[in-house]
Amino acid sequence: MKAKFALALALSHQAELLIMDEPTDGLDPLMRKQLLEIMKSFMKTDGRSVFFSTHITSDLDKMADMLVLINNGKIIFQENKDELLERHRLVKGDRASLNPQSKDFFLHLDITDYGFSGITNCVDKVRRVIPDVLIERVTIEDIMLAHVEREKDHVELSKKRLSYCKKTFLQHSYHCCCTTHVFCDE
Repeated sequence: MKAKFALALALSHQAELLIMDEPTDGLDPLMRKQLLEIMKSFMKTDGRSVFFSTHITSDLDKMADMLVLINNGKIIFQENKDELLERHRLVKGDRASLNPQSKDFFLHLDITDYGFSGITNCVDKVRRVIPDVLIERVTIEDIMLAHVEREKDHVELSKKRLSYCKKTFLQHSYHCCCTTHVFCDE
């Protein structure tokens, strides 16, 4: 009820921009639906926008035109929702078909004894390099999790490389070049 009241108060001032932090957090499904409908109705008038943060990605599916993923204060992506969903795919296949080159085409990759699954934004390159894979659509949540996992993996890899470089430099007294992973852009 607080969220609806806060929204009603904001709307009563003829605001053109609503900024909301987790507006549907803690609401039951019916109240969440009603609040999202009110927000959609508000946005139908030209010049009006709603900017909100949320961890409920289904709200983004229903409301968003533009998505911005911020992780630890860093903007990971800022993109039109439909273009983002079109560009990313879930790829599943036999782990034997992976090689170092093909692994670079994934934001995040899970490899098991039975196969692999991973999120990519390089669909055409994956199809060329690994032709016998299953490619499926993804959700906003899948994409966001893959990007966050990728960032986490890169931080861990950078720490390992830096540690290795320091140790190598101290032991052998020569310079070690540590590079970061370069990800493909279509």
